[in-house]
Amino acid sequence: MNLWISSSAVFIVIDAISKTFSDADIVIEVTDEGGITRYIAIFGADKIVDKIGPFRSSRPYYSEIAFGFDPLFVHFGASGTGYENIDNLGILDLCAVRTKAPHERDTSRGLDSEHTAYTKTTDLRQAAKDLGYDLEGGKSPLKFKDDLPEDKRGEEDTITINFSRPPYQAQYVYNKETNSYTKYVGGTLHKDRMSGKQIIAK
Repeated sequence: MNLWISSSAVFIVIDAISKTFSDADIVIEVTDEGGITRYIAIFGADKIVDKIGPFRSSRPYYSEIAFGFDPLFVHFGASGTGYENIDNLGILDLCAVRTKAPHERDTSRGLDSEHTAYTKTTDLRQAAKDLGYDLEGGKSPLKFKDDLPEDKRGEEDTITINFSRPPYQAQYVYNKETNSYTKYVGGTLHKDRMSGKQIIAK
């Protein structure tokens, strides 16, 4: 975790329909307006990822979560109160609208424009430097521990989270051998759209 406290992580709000975040160090799923969910993907200072997204707009609760990590906060616009909260918290803001956070459009799937903005970690960190942001420091409000030996781990089980409607139901199926959880969304195995990797949580 030293990388988390030596340099600011990239914290980005991501569209639930795409799921391109399998390389993230931490992923948080959040219920948004209308019962949909979005993801917060957090990439440590050592991560170089060439395509992340689509990234979306911020609401006050996203910046409140971000504040605990002291990150570069990446989003595509915000509500009025969303911007106000970012400013009040003093977060390092990388917004595609007001600070021109670098991004490209991928229209290959024929989706509406709000589902097409992608970015990369190297471009984001360079943009932050260009804005004069101090990237030294950073923090994590989370504590981590080493894995227990297999014979001391819990039994295999399934955790179900009903965020709102059935398409957004999240299930985590525990694997004792790997001490990790395989994720399902709406009853379907959750895979990264770009890489095809299964989403595995610990």
